[in-house]
Amino acid sequence: MDWSAVGKTVAGFAPLLGSALGPAGTALGGLIASAFGVDNNPDAIQKAIQADPQAALKLREIESNNATELQRIVLANESKQLETVNATMRAEAASADKFTRRWRPTFGYVMAFTWTMQTLLIVVGVLYAIIARPENSGDIITALGTMIGALSTQWAVGLSVVGVTAYKRSHDKQVLAGQKPESALGQILGSFRK
Repeated sequence: MDWSAVGKTVAGFAPLLGSALGPAGTALGGLIASAFGVDNNPDAIQKAIQADPQAALKLREIESNNATELQRIVLANESKQLETVNATMRAEAASADKFTRRWRPTFGYVMAFTWTMQTLLIVVGVLYAIIARPENSGDIITALGTMIGALSTQWAVGLSVVGVTAYKRSHDKQVLAGQKPESALGQILGSFRK
């Protein structure tokens, strides 16, 4: 077991403490271990939390007593993650490899093509099946509903990636043009103002 797994358990009782536990496992583990009277290792702490009926109270107390430091740890971790993402995007933009620079638009085009082809195949297939076997129309429509439900998750993930990449590309263009990009909330409020 690792600190991030313990962090997930702790987050159920004390969200801020759980969020900070992954990046600062050993340091924060010591606080939790002393509160539960166990060794400072993920396995011992996890077992102690699961066995102690007062675990929620103890964890919330640790979180309350160390809120400022926990917030600093969480913010530092989020900043580190953003720096990593930004460094990756800068490397991608500066790459001599055309595909690396263009993977986001390529992904969008592939998603559009795939969605179009899948929709056409489903519509044509369902129409053919209903025309060829009208007595099975009820079963065909029921199966279509099940299939659409199954595809919803697939498309939600893919279209989320397209949405994030499109938003981020707009942000990149604004930065390159010397403009200060507006936050997502600012954009939403701006559209209401118009």
